[in-house]
Amino acid sequence: SVFQCRDSLQCPGGAVGTCATGREGLACGSCITGFAAQFDGTCAKCGGQSLWPILVMLLVVVGALPLALVAGIFMTRARRAALSIFMVSIIFGQVVVCLQALEAI
Repeated sequence: SVFQCRDSLQCPGGAVGTCATGREGLACGSCITGFAAQFDGTCAKCGGQSLWPILVMLLVVVGALPLALVAGIFMTRARRAALSIFMVSIIFGQVVVCLQALEAI
């Protein structure tokens, strides 16, 4: 069987079954082990791990911690209760979405 490729980046042409570097499978539709799909449809060799996600998370935590402390000090008891109810509702909604994604419910 012959399958049509999505674009010329995945199948550059040539003999039947010829895929671009790092691609394999039906219609060159997947990347081989050690390669990752890029936005333009090509596959590039995996490099080292990026530190950006860790740095962003650290900045968010370091930035949010003082705000949470200040908010906790200046919030009234009624506002804390309302915020707690709101957070429980949000967390419950996230659990439901996760269970739906896992097809558990």
